[in-house]
Amino acid sequence: MRSALRRISEPRFFVVLALAVLLHAPPAAATLNTGENALDELGEFSTYNTDTTLEWTQGYQNNSCASPIGFNFWLGNVYISGAALDATNHRMFVADTNSNRVLVFTLNSSNQLSSATPANVLGQTDLYSCVCVTTQSGLCQPSSVDFDATNNRLFVADTGNGRVLVYNTASISNGMNASYELGQPNFTTGNTGNCSQYQLYNPTDVKYDAANSRLFVAETACADAKIYNVAPGTIANDESPSYVLGATGWGGGTGAATQSTFDSQGLAYDSPDTLLYVADPGNNRVLAFNVAPATIANGENASYVLGQSGFTTNAANTTQSGLSNPVGMAYDSTNLRLFVADLNNNRVMVFGTSGISDGENASYVLGQSSFTANAQATSQSGLNAPSAVAYDATNNQVYVTDSANQRVMLFNTATIAAALSAPSMTGWDACGITGGTLYCWGDNNNGEDGVGDTTQYTTPQQVPGASDWIAVSMGLNDACGIQGSGGSGALYCWGSNAYGEDGLGNTTQYSTPQQVGADTTWSTASASRPNAVGPADACGIDNGKLYCWGRNTYGEDGQGNTTQYETPQQVGSATNWTAVGTDGYDTCGIAGGKLYCWGENAHGELGQGNTTQYETPQQVGSATNWTAVSQGAYDTCGIAGGVLYCWGYGSSGELGQGNTTQYTTPQQVGTATDWIAVSVYNADGAGADTCGIQGSGGSGALYCWGRNTYGEDGQGNTTQYETPQQVGSA
Repeated sequence: MRSALRRISEPRFFVVLALAVLLHAPPAAATLNTGENALDELGEFSTYNTDTTLEWTQGYQNNSCASPIGFNFWLGNVYISGAALDATNHRMFVADTNSNRVLVFTLNSSNQLSSATPANVLGQTDLYSCVCVTTQSGLCQPSSVDFDATNNRLFVADTGNGRVLVYNTASISNGMNASYELGQPNFTTGNTGNCSQYQLYNPTDVKYDAANSRLFVAETACADAKIYNVAPGTIANDESPSYVLGATGWGGGTGAATQSTFDSQGLAYDSPDTLLYVADPGNNRVLAFNVAPATIANGENASYVLGQSGFTTNAANTTQSGLSNPVGMAYDSTNLRLFVADLNNNRVMVFGTSGISDGENASYVLGQSSFTANAQATSQSGLNAPSAVAYDATNNQVYVTDSANQRVMLFNTATIAAALSAPSMTGWDACGITGGTLYCWGDNNNGEDGVGDTTQYTTPQQVPGASDWIAVSMGLNDACGIQGSGGSGALYCWGSNAYGEDGLGNTTQYSTPQQVGADTTWSTASASRPNAVGPADACGIDNGKLYCWGRNTYGEDGQGNTTQYETPQQVGSATNWTAVGTDGYDTCGIAGGKLYCWGENAHGELGQGNTTQYETPQQVGSATNWTAVSQGAYDTCGIAGGVLYCWGYGSSGELGQGNTTQYTTPQQVGTATDWIAVSVYNADGAGADTCGIQGSGGSGALYCWGRNTYGEDGQGNTTQYETPQQVGSA
């Protein structure tokens, strides 16, 4: 299993993540946002027989039993009406439960919907029939489907007939015969109402394990899940299952709230970790079982529980961690996310599974504007009794069966990490902005994640409130950010505030953002990120004026003294500051193209040719074309006219000079003249690395160099590099 984020003793990850602020972010539409609008839908249109105009605000437009473009989903939690994608042949299958059929939709070459009218139908001879039959070609209330891409097979949970049908989908024709059946003695025997090793009783979901050729089947009426060997050449009609979960024998489980029993409904499978997720609606939870082939056992205990804090509680809740009647699910193995259709709360919950823990909070919610809302809705963003989720790995999207609205909704779920427009990280915590919404996560020991508590979070958490964040800077124990538009706004800070670094006139700890003063013209904020025993300060630019405040141990606040300040103090009288960076020991900024630095200067990082402490800004050289600066505790780097310069400690080659020599004045790094971004950090020699970007138009090639103790230079090794090394080929 993957380990959770842990507090580390050395600041290992500062450099690469800090650089991301200068990279072009994907458009906001490619991000997952709580309560976001759907991109598309199936099943509801403004007119009965045509699929040209979507209908977002009215259900039941196209859901008669024989509609060629609508669905007739079962209203209740017995049938989940799931879907599955065939990315190879560009098809999507949807179980249309009450019409006793599976609809086959055509996708384009990018695996996106090309038509809202089905191309084929299974279980019926045409799109206008909906009879429930028990034959080799017929279906009766199919609840879910899953696809085997390797062998071109479709598995259908034919719930009303008490069986699973297996179709060879190398070619598809309307009403074609199934190749195999599981759960009944033949194709003409239906549900007998028995829980046994040889029969299925109301199977509601199927999930295929491609790595081990296994099929997991949720058997609702028997409160268990059965596992079949369905390898080609081995699969046989009416074969017996190999294992059962939820019960120790074949007669069914109790459905009680214990570590091993459940009221089964939907399934999701995490292949890399061999975890089977079982939705347990009767106990308002999801259980995760380790089903590795070498260790799986009948009636085994679950490894984790979601929706409850322990294995013996089962209360329904509308909270960030709670569930109420969860049913269908889908797993994203690339981004390590579990999507859960939380039916009674009218929402889909998204849980991060890297470092999964019992009762963990969800990261996002679809269908509601917050984690405490659960209203039914018929809208572009709302849901009414969602019952199933299918994940599209090609496009990073999910299809949600919105049962009571008789439609399938398509949501874009590209990960927040891939779309952060302004990420900032210290090694213990990280923050980022997407679509104006601020997310933070990590150690949070001092409330620096801004979510109102001091709980450690291993996945991004939305900072409540505003949706107009434009900048954020995460420090060691504090964070500052700006809310506004057009590049400026109101300044907010929060966290430890042990030395007044939150700028609020006190030393009170705050776990939610607090506005600093009343100005709305702040354009830049920088919270310090020294080592664990270092100072704590912040700086910001307000309408061209530079302000700093905090502990000020070495004069890094630029006031000509070492007095602690708990509110912003203007640095000098200049009104043309454009950049600032502080790391607790020192501060550097750019005004009118000139670079200034001040503070401790223990290793010459102020660029003055000495190691003298300075408590007011000192110009670095005479250049007037500086465009970027990064102050990294004992080192500094900056860009002037496209040329990269570094100076300071140099203990691990992080100055890019091909040596480990200390330099007290700026030294050119290589001969390139197209550097556009740089980030450096040196924490008492514990971690000393630099990364920069060469290019134009805001993007280019990434280079890193330095100590590389943990592979942070991206070279596939831990070798120390003393000159820039390109990371990958992008």
